[in-house]
Amino acid sequence: MVQLSLNMGWAILNAAGLSFIGLGVRPPVPEWGIMVADGAAFMVSGEWWVALFPGLALMLAVFCFNLLGDASETSSTLAAAHDDPHDARSAALRRGSFG
Repeated sequence: MVQLSLNMGWAILNAAGLSFIGLGVRPPVPEWGIMVADGAAFMVSGEWWVALFPGLALMLAVFCFNLLGDASETSSTLAAAHDDPHDARSAALRRGSFG
């Protein structure tokens, strides 16, 4: 589950990056990379929000997938720590010190 959520973030970034440089899907298809690339032309005229909001949506989507992966990893680690109460790492996880 952790690897899946991290790979989804990378897949979204790769698709947007390829579309941004013109190697992804073609312009009639709505895609964040195309929207950011189209908005970059409007930044000179002061319409910065045309590129900002698709970029924020892209960042938020990747961030949420990474948070999902972190939460999944933490919950599986805590579940494993709960199984062995005498393990030193398990005690550290229960205290909240993950270092």
